[in-house]
Amino acid sequence: MRQYPAGARQLSDASFYPYRAFISYSHADSARCEWLHGKLESYRVPRDLVGRITKDGPVPERLAPVFRDRTDFSTGSLQKQTLDALRQSQFLIVIASPRAAASEYVNEEIRAFKAMGGAGRVCALIAEGVPPDNFPPALRFRVDPDGTITDEKEDVLAGDLSKDGEREALIGLPYDYVWMRDVQAQRKRTIVYAGAGAAFAAAAAAAGVFGWEHFDTTRKVERQEVAVAGQGERIANVEAIVQKLLATQTAQAAPGQREAVRGAVESVATGAAQGDDRLKQALALLKDGKVAEAEPLLRAEAADREKRIAQLQAQITDDRKAAAAAWRNLGAIAGLRDPKKAREAYAKAAELEPDNADGLAWAGWYHLEPGDISRAEQFYTRLLEIKSATDHLRIWALLGLGDIKSQRGQLLDSLQRYREAFSIADRAVKAEPEKLALRRDLSASYERIGNALATLGNIDEALRNYHQGFIISDDLAKTDTDNALWQRDLSVAYERIGDVLATKGDLVEALAKYRNDLAIIERLVKSDRTNTQLQRDLGVVQNKIGLILTSQGSFEEALKNFRASLAIRNNLAQSDPSNTQWQRDVSLSHEKIGEALIAQHKLSEALEEYRDSLSMRDNLAKADPNNALWQRDLSIAYQKIGDVHYATGQYSDALTNYQTELTTAKRLAEIDPSNSQWQSDLSVAYGKVSDALLAQEILPEGLESLRKAFVIADRLARSDDTNVPWQRLLISFYVKLSIADKQKAREYLTKAHDLAVHLKERRRLALTDAWMVEDLARRLSALGTPNQRPLGDN
Repeated sequence: MRQYPAGARQLSDASFYPYRAFISYSHADSARCEWLHGKLESYRVPRDLVGRITKDGPVPERLAPVFRDRTDFSTGSLQKQTLDALRQSQFLIVIASPRAAASEYVNEEIRAFKAMGGAGRVCALIAEGVPPDNFPPALRFRVDPDGTITDEKEDVLAGDLSKDGEREALIGLPYDYVWMRDVQAQRKRTIVYAGAGAAFAAAAAAAGVFGWEHFDTTRKVERQEVAVAGQGERIANVEAIVQKLLATQTAQAAPGQREAVRGAVESVATGAAQGDDRLKQALALLKDGKVAEAEPLLRAEAADREKRIAQLQAQITDDRKAAAAAWRNLGAIAGLRDPKKAREAYAKAAELEPDNADGLAWAGWYHLEPGDISRAEQFYTRLLEIKSATDHLRIWALLGLGDIKSQRGQLLDSLQRYREAFSIADRAVKAEPEKLALRRDLSASYERIGNALATLGNIDEALRNYHQGFIISDDLAKTDTDNALWQRDLSVAYERIGDVLATKGDLVEALAKYRNDLAIIERLVKSDRTNTQLQRDLGVVQNKIGLILTSQGSFEEALKNFRASLAIRNNLAQSDPSNTQWQRDVSLSHEKIGEALIAQHKLSEALEEYRDSLSMRDNLAKADPNNALWQRDLSIAYQKIGDVHYATGQYSDALTNYQTELTTAKRLAEIDPSNSQWQSDLSVAYGKVSDALLAQEILPEGLESLRKAFVIADRLARSDDTNVPWQRLLISFYVKLSIADKQKAREYLTKAHDLAVHLKERRRLALTDAWMVEDLARRLSALGTPNQRPLGDN
């Protein structure tokens, strides 16, 4: 005999079964099964019952899904999919008939379900015949956990589908439920509560709405009919007791007191009718008007009810934890292929069990990745409040909060969070150096600190942190070449070092680092093409390689990289429109393609790319006005469109876009004056506005804007002479000042020329900027020697 594993799930887990019920039936009863399946799937639980807490959990709104077994019935053995469905079903509904009684397949399904621990959750619906002849053996007798059918009879929860072919019998509604609902709804008349649909009866059982008692079908129906018949008499009895109690009243009458007393008596009567000896005594005392004597009994009843509530709440707590664990399991599996589903699953788990640190960490991560920084912040903050959280989880929560601060432009706060994470990681690694996961945490801390320092303008210190992180990542990657996570960490380490080298103007070395990054990512993508994180990584590194190639003048090759990156990013963004990070990535690709087209003087095509970028960034900025990163992106989009208008001589349109850019740049710079990136953006914005004003000969405002731009650029360049973009920006303003101020033209051009030569000698000048030295020399030559007029100057 085939044995079936006992179910690990208890009835308290009922709310969390994938299927509400499994219908077992003979193939000859398929039509009846199809009808019942439709009734159950479409059934709605009465509104006033939904949400009530029962021993089986809260009452649901719907009963779907219900599993209908369509497996080939020709064999008596159960297939794996059938066993899996039985294990995942809360209830088993058996369509009883002589054919089902003779079906080995139906018998096996019942036997398997009972062996899995579901004996108390089997309901039979009689289609033909009479019990017990229409019940299979496994239904009539107790089944041991090993699947053995014993000779011990077992009561069956059953209902009748057979009467008149249409009218279905009432199935065991508890007396107090029927009586209380009928009295409340129609106090003046007697209701014959019979013929409730079998679908309703099965639905009630499947939903766990009513506390069903196992019963002999015929005797139960008879008892129900007697109970309904005596309903009118009980209403009269209740009213008589109420009158007697009110007559004993000595305290001042309160509004609505009669209704309150009636409700209390009805409730006591209900409990007495169910067989509660204590409430029977209380009811008898109330009939005699002995309120004082009845009070201790009612107090004891209340205390017992309160105790049961506490027990139920404890059970609910256990069930919530079990449900949370189930959602976390789903999140872990879904995260392999679908980050959106993983994000939703971990959010539900955190809602059910808000003190589970591991679940909060994952919820934070899956919300931070697509840009939902507010939700991510809530999860990470809550995690840090949990004293039992491990060092590993605390580190990642601090890193996540640092990333959130960074996106909001709060760089000093961001750096503080990163250093807190580093402090924990460094201490943990020293205490347990053999734990590789902690070493990875330390590497991640170095990387984040480097990010913050780079944005603050301290690129040398940033590079030192990146190198420290790289050493750890490289060591881990060599330790296990098949560990995709560690291999990806190494690719990120290459990328970060490349970023700093590009900023310092070492384009050749930067490109080499990016190509190292690309080689790793392409290998990882080849082995796992459905991994969206790796796909995004590939798009990022292709974009960065395109930037270097643009600076080196290889515009066509740069465009190939930019467009390959855009193709990947478009696919990702279309797969999950709610992922704001992926939407932003697409806007960046459009921007970079536009820049490459500008370099080839394809202005109209570039303008289309910039407008596509602007449209996406405008939507993101409106969705979260507090996201500084998105606000900065939007200002840059306006600048790019302004550049095209300026290049085509549309100075007024250019000025409009530049002024919009300047407004945002001012606001961001005021939020955090220490943010060197935002200070650089402000300098550029002032310079652009100056260009458009001077082109229209609006001289005072144009010169004032130019001076403001120069002051900021000069301060930045002096603070870090290795930052090539800042040195180049200063050169451009020297040239513009030489044009605006003829008296100091030689002084400005000399400084610009010396700075350009300095960059060239140190191989920090991009190939696309190589013209600068010769151009500046020509401009100086045109001024003539000191105290000598240039040729042709009369």
